[in-house]
Amino acid sequence: RLSGSLGRCLMAVDALPPELRVFSEMVDRSVLFEEAEASSERYTKKSPLSVFDGVLIAIKDQVCVRGLNCTHGADPSWGSGTEVEDDGIVARLRQCGAIVLGLTVMTELGSSTLGYSARYGAPVNAYDKTRYPGGSSSGSGLGVALGLFPVALGFDAGGSIRLPSAMLGIVGMKCTWGRVAASQDFCWVNMSAGPMACCAADAAHFYEVIAKPVAKHFYSRLYGPTPSTPGPTEMPS
Repeated sequence: RLSGSLGRCLMAVDALPPELRVFSEMVDRSVLFEEAEASSERYTKKSPLSVFDGVLIAIKDQVCVRGLNCTHGADPSWGSGTEVEDDGIVARLRQCGAIVLGLTVMTELGSSTLGYSARYGAPVNAYDKTRYPGGSSSGSGLGVALGLFPVALGFDAGGSIRLPSAMLGIVGMKCTWGRVAASQDFCWVNMSAGPMACCAADAAHFYEVIAKPVAKHFYSRLYGPTPSTPGPTEMPS
């Protein structure tokens, strides 16, 4: 069952050395196991929500995740405290059955392309601890490179998805500005959400979910329907 896969992931997270820290904060583990069991039941009944049902994912510490404190990599006092609801991007992923593990480490306020957070003293590169992982979406990229989860959400203005993806050997894409509608308003910068994944196909499926138009959001008035990707996000009948 999916709880077994989740348990192995959490054991791997616990075993990471401090310099390979991936998460700044994680969802309560009892909640994660409840979600894994619910997903397993849907598969048993042959009614999964999508191909993402039960898939472990992570979110860069740049948008709200219910129950966690989004700080943009800064001191916790910079956050708004425990969030009561998910950002729209996170909500769309949950609607597909994805299991959101938590918020990933990033450089303070996205201020460095090296990916190293002075606050956490981490992370370094998965393949060489004397090298940087690239940033600022370093925790999201590192988790994918380490095989903890297949896909993660990053944000990119000046290379924050593309740099760690290149330096960690994964697939990353900065989406066209405004294509992915977030509840948080990034219109004052050229910030874009995008997938960070272990392969191009997974990145494409992830993109298809996060880029779905959102009614009344001004981003969604800029473009037409989300382009189709190879293979449906929905489960075949």
